[in-house]
Amino acid sequence: MQQCEVWRLHLPCRGCIFQVLPEVAQAPAAHPASTDPTTYWRLRTSWPYSAATASFLQSQQLQETLQDCLGTQTVLLYNEQYIIKPPHSNRSSFGWHYDSQSCGTDQGVKYSQYLSLWIALDDMMAENGCLVVLPSSHPPAGIGTCGCGNPVTKDWPANRTTSASHNRLLGQQPPLETHPACTAGCTGSCCSRRQAALQQPVQYIAVNSTEQLQDALSSSCGCCGGREAVNKPLGLLLPAGTAVLFWDTLWHCSGPNNSRYTRTAYMAQFSSEPLTWEDSGQPVGLAIPL
Repeated sequence: MQQCEVWRLHLPCRGCIFQVLPEVAQAPAAHPASTDPTTYWRLRTSWPYSAATASFLQSQQLQETLQDCLGTQTVLLYNEQYIIKPPHSNRSSFGWHYDSQSCGTDQGVKYSQYLSLWIALDDMMAENGCLVVLPSSHPPAGIGTCGCGNPVTKDWPANRTTSASHNRLLGQQPPLETHPACTAGCTGSCCSRRQAALQQPVQYIAVNSTEQLQDALSSSCGCCGGREAVNKPLGLLLPAGTAVLFWDTLWHCSGPNNSRYTRTAYMAQFSSEPLTWEDSGQPVGLAIPL
């Protein structure tokens, strides 16, 4: 990721989330670049945007990893953005959420699961608002109800792969029977466990390798028979250049940047099918084949 691309996006305002191609992201249904790869990559590689980042997104290694995790040969770029937290910014925190909260059938969206690839462009510390995750906080594959007995309202595919790459995703070790649809006011056992876990203090862990991350996820779960809920959020202290791949239904948050320096992350999201509006069939975001 070239620094000129990051700072060119940061100039218009002092918020936190910056779409790489805002003219496309803000009105995907009206812009041909939202679905046409030739148009998208032409814009994506023109100044001040980074051709190196575009090359990374189209790399064979990334595509094969995403295919393995999604369990399909088709991989679509759904969204890409920078998350830039200015120094000494108390309002730059993000509360607990999962990425597809606004993409359910109750919002009129034809949903397809997707992956978020989150890359630290600065060293991530507790002081500057590192990524905090609740492992195992999304539903396992193929269930028809959440652990509380509430029906699934999203169209969960039954063909999620169980490959090694898939199991490295945050939130996949071990699965927890819960579902984002039953969060508000649910008093069932699995949602109660998750809500209790969210109230626990964050355990910050330094992660310098995939093995360290896997060990942390395993030790945090305290699993019994593969169904025991995790009991604490994990704050990921990551060196710059570290990539974290997780499902759209993983609960996560981040604190404010109280440091003297800007804190920047890049995130690209990928689906196997387009996310579209049910009434019009128009794209909700990008649908660029890789």
